[in-house]
Amino acid sequence: MTVESSQMKVKGTLLRGIFRDIKETFPGGIPEFLNQLTEEEREPLKKQFLHNLWYPYETYIHLIAMALKIIGKGDIHYVDELAFRSAKRDLGTLFKLITLLTDPHIVAKRASIIWKQKFSRGNLVQADKTERGFVLEVVDFPEIHPLHCRIIKGYIEGVGNNWFKSFQAEKIGCVHQGHATCRYRCTW
Repeated sequence: MTVESSQMKVKGTLLRGIFRDIKETFPGGIPEFLNQLTEEEREPLKKQFLHNLWYPYETYIHLIAMALKIIGKGDIHYVDELAFRSAKRDLGTLFKLITLLTDPHIVAKRASIIWKQKFSRGNLVQADKTERGFVLEVVDFPEIHPLHCRIIKGYIEGVGNNWFKSFQAEKIGCVHQGHATCRYRCTW
């Protein structure tokens, strides 16, 4: 799998989070997951990923794609569930402080803080606001991978579910559909 984004980097926490999800949800955990990959598919995933180091975006997308293939059996909804679980895990860490002290609108305004801790390029910003919702937009990253677009939607829903069980994120624009940015309408 080739991803045209050699300058984008992701923090090791993202990769470790996906591996943690695999360990917790896949029978046989990480060893069995890796055993089901071909040698070529397994190669970029062999190293130990450290939380605070930057790694190639391509590795992140590759890991999501392999989890979708092996665990999700190609069902794209697996990616939504993976992202939702990742958000819930993050809410148990540093991000818990942000969500305990504020409402969804304030967290939406601070989405870029979370983005910049995980990604070296682009940004996630609040583009619009209503009484019971807002629009988040991925800017300055036109080469975003479609799987990453899907992860963002599920992650936003996982965070928003912290306040309202009815919280939903709807993708209303995508660079892969000719729009200038990827946009997500969030309501509750």
